[in-house]
Amino acid sequence: MSFDGGLRITLHPNRSGPARAVIDSQRMVGASRMLVGKPVEQLLALLPKLFVVCGVAQSVAAARAVEGFRGVAPSPAMAAQRNRLVALESIKEHLWQILLQWPPLLGKQAQQATMAQAAKQYLKLSMLLRDGKSPMQPGAEGDIANLDAAAWTPLLGILRETVFGVELEEWLTFHHLQKIVHWNDAVETLGAAMASAALHIAPSGWGQSGVGPLPTLSAQELAPLMSDSDFIARPRWRGACYESSALTRTRSALLEEASRYGNDQLTRVLARLTEMAQLALALRDGDDARLQALTPDVGAQPQGYGVGVVEAARGRLAHRVKLDGEVSLDYAILAPTEWNFHPDGAAAQTLASLRGDAESLQRWATLAIYAIDPCVGFELKVAPDA
Repeated sequence: MSFDGGLRITLHPNRSGPARAVIDSQRMVGASRMLVGKPVEQLLALLPKLFVVCGVAQSVAAARAVEGFRGVAPSPAMAAQRNRLVALESIKEHLWQILLQWPPLLGKQAQQATMAQAAKQYLKLSMLLRDGKSPMQPGAEGDIANLDAAAWTPLLGILRETVFGVELEEWLTFHHLQKIVHWNDAVETLGAAMASAALHIAPSGWGQSGVGPLPTLSAQELAPLMSDSDFIARPRWRGACYESSALTRTRSALLEEASRYGNDQLTRVLARLTEMAQLALALRDGDDARLQALTPDVGAQPQGYGVGVVEAARGRLAHRVKLDGEVSLDYAILAPTEWNFHPDGAAAQTLASLRGDAESLQRWATLAIYAIDPCVGFELKVAPDA
């Protein structure tokens, strides 16, 4: 059973002025109430079944929230193991979009067989990383499972052949957009095809949003906000909407140059590709320092609550819990979709910047939505011109 829900998005074009995007969320943002009254062990087992998207990140956020309430921490090895599992899950989620959702927008067939291979590698590597241990157990103890670089070869091979067309290390040396143009012309992969499409489709300002990156909020700031159901459904921070995504957290020389032209679709595509390459190489090389940012330090815990935050594939995920012994008295979850698909947020502003006839708007609005990437499915309707 899943309580992830969906989005209904209507785009209203306007020949004489800005378009308007209406985002109606059908997400059951209060579904976390089902976790109230549950013992911690049962709660942790139930979470990834209720929220099937990014189940690893959900479990890590929950474990960190319980640890925050109890004032305990996992061993450094288990904390690193969690980060590796979150990174691996993020790669799988990025591949899901690239292999299955991008191809129809590019006039190609979804690569279901390749996604099945990637999913098989994901499961195998997840089992190897867990190494018979329970890293999601609050306060987990144990040593880290160090995998040989060769264990990552099949997954990196899928990324090279279907997404990048070159070794990941080489792709990360592309520091200028001109290199991306040459890359688009030199290889035939889904990554290059989508970057090429995003590069050539639009006039200046197309696909832009004025929404800034979500600032780091401390546990003490988040805890009282997450008591408000309206905030959980439509979050704002000090009156403003924010974005939390691969674009807002990934850093590279290439993205620095691309961002000078704004946060359009090309920049978003490059951010997804950059993050995926960086995470994959960090996993292969055992670079836990690079992965530490996936579970940010949110500072001192608030009185009476525990807050856990994780950078999931689609953005920052926060859990807040209040316990009575082993039983949950209160539980709240704030997912990145609520930030990114706020009625006035990044997706709405991006969609409002689009121009074109109904057919092209349907296509490029779909790309814009995928580029920001909700945690759930969506229904998109382009209304008649105003």
